[in-house]
Amino acid sequence: MSSKEVFRLKRTTILLSLFVVIAAILVVAIAEGQLTLTVLGPINSQNITGTFLLNMTTINATNVTWGFWNQSGGFMVANFSNATPNEATNTSWRYQVNTRLLNDGNYNVTGYAFNQSAAGTNFNSTTFAATANLNITNVRVDNSAPLVTFLSPSSGVVFNQTNTSTLINATITDSVTNVVSVTYNLSNSSGQVRLSPAFQYGALVSQWSNNSLNISILGDGSYTLTVIANNSVNLSNATETTTFYVDLNPPTFTALSCTSVTLGTDPTCTCTATDSVDSNVTTSVSGHLGLTSAGGYTATCVATDDIGHSVTNTTGFTVSAASSSSGSSSGGGGGGAIVTNVATSTTVKSWSNLKQGETATLTSTDSRIAVASVVATLSKDASDLRLSVGSFGTTRPAGTRALSATAYQFMEISKTSSQPNIVSGAQVNFFVPTAWVQSNGVAAAGVALYHYVNNDWVRLTTTYKGTTHTAQGEMHSYSATTPSFSYFAVGAQPGQVAVQPVSTPQPTIKPTTTEPVQAPVVQPSDAQPQTEQPTPSQADVAPADDVDNGSGSSTWIWVVVIVVAIVLVGWFMMGGKKSKAPSRR
Repeated sequence: MSSKEVFRLKRTTILLSLFVVIAAILVVAIAEGQLTLTVLGPINSQNITGTFLLNMTTINATNVTWGFWNQSGGFMVANFSNATPNEATNTSWRYQVNTRLLNDGNYNVTGYAFNQSAAGTNFNSTTFAATANLNITNVRVDNSAPLVTFLSPSSGVVFNQTNTSTLINATITDSVTNVVSVTYNLSNSSGQVRLSPAFQYGALVSQWSNNSLNISILGDGSYTLTVIANNSVNLSNATETTTFYVDLNPPTFTALSCTSVTLGTDPTCTCTATDSVDSNVTTSVSGHLGLTSAGGYTATCVATDDIGHSVTNTTGFTVSAASSSSGSSSGGGGGGAIVTNVATSTTVKSWSNLKQGETATLTSTDSRIAVASVVATLSKDASDLRLSVGSFGTTRPAGTRALSATAYQFMEISKTSSQPNIVSGAQVNFFVPTAWVQSNGVAAAGVALYHYVNNDWVRLTTTYKGTTHTAQGEMHSYSATTPSFSYFAVGAQPGQVAVQPVSTPQPTIKPTTTEPVQAPVVQPSDAQPQTEQPTPSQADVAPADDVDNGSGSSTWIWVVVIVVAIVLVGWFMMGGKKSKAPSRR
């Protein structure tokens, strides 16, 4: 082999070796500057709630950040940074985020990986040596239980024997995830009520709406219907309830008796009844007033609850002949004749559990009694209260003075209770027929209620409320307030005017416009103390669907090295061409 060929072989060997070294250096440089990442959680279309683990693996990252982007608005809502990895290899990055710091809704979650510059400058948005990001779409944050609105049965409704069934109907919605199950429980004071079929339904709206509940299998009492709805992240609503009542049976008598009396005196009758549903039972006793001969008699009591169930019971008593007759005198004018205190009709109502400040309303439907209702205000809690109203007609009670006005009716309103001073006052509502007003030549507005106090009739302030039509014809309606109970009289003096009805002006309510308030962006705090990291701006780290790999700051150095090596190789080859072959001698 000639010297020229040897030279060429050496040159080729050196050139190939140089290229191999440069290629190896280049591969190592690129590998060292490569940034890769994998987001393990969350995944696309995942539902998350409460405290959630953000999980990422990376290669060559020194910092990572997670950004939550509003899916509809395209802006970053919050970001979470972790300055150091959980593993010494810098490959696994985990962060516990409290999703309750975010509003419920759909988000895109972007994981960002960063590599600081080779020069060792501080980490900030302008000195990234390498970045990479990966976008996870449609992550649903749901920290709210489903919303439940009862449509039926409505709260407080009372079912009687005419109602054999009712619909159970509720609107159940979730703003982010799906409602997956709905359960209804029915309970009374004794606990759970077993029903067939059981009220548990699946995720379809048709399965939890318009279900029929058989009322006829339930006993009297109050019932609480509870609905529990769960969504896709296993959040159940705060217990929503509605309470209804079943009243299939009439009241039950607890006491009924009348005292035996002498002729000319009415017996005192006691009649009380209770109901398993209605705490206010009205009782009315008849057949014991105005008896004119001695003998055995029967008094009848009717107990009625608010829904209209009535029950009747009777009790016997004896009227004995009077040992001596009592004198009587007559009153003059329109005051009415003096007789023994015998009411022609009476209405009674009892209460067993009333609170201070509440009202006890005795309503009379007896057309013989001018009083339509007595509304008493309690000055203390009442465990036993009994109100009664009785009419004497046009005859005034014995022992009372003559009434100066023309009397329409004399009455007695009384209360019975073991607690003294239990009533602080009452409103008395009463009617007077238009025919009586016209026949007696008095003004309708001149009718008033009189109260017998300190041995005299005291005219109470009376409000004329206008006319109304009843089964007995046209009536004038009135209202008066009394501080106590005793005898009362309804009457009028010609030309005397009562207080006219007062119309109360209705306040004008100006509509208000509520400006929408934008919720502030919440900057959550890390679960563990960490080095504060700058937040990348939207322009610097916009979300992307693909990995965006950058190169390190030392890449340009390797490019320079490669160029210099090529120049040297070229120079070496050119130098070889200029070399002269050895001369012949």
